[in-house]
Amino acid sequence: MPLTLNARDPAAIEQAAQRLAAGSLVGMPTETVYGLAADAGNASAVRGIFEAKGRPSDHPLIVHLPPAQGGDWARAADPDPAAPA
Repeated sequence: MPLTLNARDPAAIEQAAQRLAAGSLVGMPTETVYGLAADAGNASAVRGIFEAKGRPSDHPLIVHLPPAQGGDWARAADPDPAAPA
């Protein structure tokens, strides 16, 4: 069931975080469009994004990660050395 939260309200942000942790999807504004967020570590939630968007399973999603401790976004995750540059 859709629910609209005030993104400036810390309690609403906490509620959105709880929904993500429970495997729900959360729509949120970005700089240009609305995005659909889910816990990337929850396979059921990720499937939910593909289903909600009607996205083919062979079209990968973008996963945003926090900066590594003391690092920056470019170094947030150790890339797979076998992946193409």
